[in-house]
Amino acid sequence: MFKQFKFFIVVVLVTMPLLVKAQLREVTEILENHIVTNQFWFDFNPSYSINKSVAVYADFAARTVYPQAFNRYSFGSSIKYKKPKFIFSSFSHSEELHFGLRNFYTNNFYSTDRFEFRVFQGYKLKSPLTTNLVWQNYLRLEERFDFDTENWNNTFAVRFRLYSMFKYTFNGNVWAGSKGTYLATSMELFWNLAETHQFNDLMRLTARIGRIVNPKWRYEFDLGYFLTRETVQDSFGTNDIVFRLRIYYKI
Repeated sequence: MFKQFKFFIVVVLVTMPLLVKAQLREVTEILENHIVTNQFWFDFNPSYSINKSVAVYADFAARTVYPQAFNRYSFGSSIKYKKPKFIFSSFSHSEELHFGLRNFYTNNFYSTDRFEFRVFQGYKLKSPLTTNLVWQNYLRLEERFDFDTENWNNTFAVRFRLYSMFKYTFNGNVWAGSKGTYLATSMELFWNLAETHQFNDLMRLTARIGRIVNPKWRYEFDLGYFLTRETVQDSFGTNDIVFRLRIYYKI
């Protein structure tokens, strides 16, 4: 199983430049759309480490938008398996496999509500560039089952997500009390091989600041600029300004 998954990851990484070029062309078209929203997201993410290699996660989230069009609620769970030197073996890094599922309920104000059940598989690569700076890449495949709650008709969709982030963690040598504070910036691209009727993301740009309070608690604030395509009624794109608060807790 691991050999097959390894081959799949290598093929995707080799073809990634072509995929990125095609996706940026689509993003340019959406940028011409003048529909702008302000969104507010809240996430609570508890986790539990079974051993040094395996950890389980849960997530509970709520999202709203202005001008008011919907409220969205989600919960899910996932498992992480850390496998040293899974693909690359010639440089310092860590690799992880992720498997999970999520449930979303969207309360739409001007159309019928929707329920989505999502399954995903992911591969994460973390590379320390310096003592404080880490470069993280995450490739994820998602299978999405989107239901119209009025008649429970189902739309099946598949998409790839590629997430890349640079994260700098202060160790207390910049200013007093800075230890545990971190800054990060990230970009995420989406390839919708088959689309749902709502929330077909294209690109996310995010800046964040976070704080590790103690070994159990961590929180962060994100400011994001997202591009999304909607087809719930008519096909259109939105430019979203997202304010997001995340709280993490290790059990």
